[in-house]
Amino acid sequence: MYESDSPVSESFRAIKARIQYSKAESGFPKLILVTSAAEGEGKSFVSFNLAGNFAQSNKRTLLIDCDLRRPRIHAIMGVDKKPGLIDFLLHKVKLEEIIRKTRKNNLSYITAGSISHNSAEF
Repeated sequence: MYESDSPVSESFRAIKARIQYSKAESGFPKLILVTSAAEGEGKSFVSFNLAGNFAQSNKRTLLIDCDLRRPRIHAIMGVDKKPGLIDFLLHKVKLEEIIRKTRKNNLSYITAGSISHNSAEF
């Protein structure tokens, strides 16, 4: 994540505020999906920074890398991608085994896991 006073950080705080207040009548959203039509458009960058901003404002946050073809969250965090989401879906590991904590309070993440040649089936 960027320095707290950088223009990029301020942009993510603005996005977070818009998300929080867009659902004011029904409460805080429980799930946010970040996607795009093509690779290289910044899904991982946006997801990681948005998750960090929510965690910094005392919201328990779980970032899940569901990009089963080109996962990136493990590289951003500097860890092995296994075990992760695919391993859990294939009943190879328990949920507790794939949730990883960060040094920042309130922020945990799940990597994509073992990439399969038939990832489209998931």
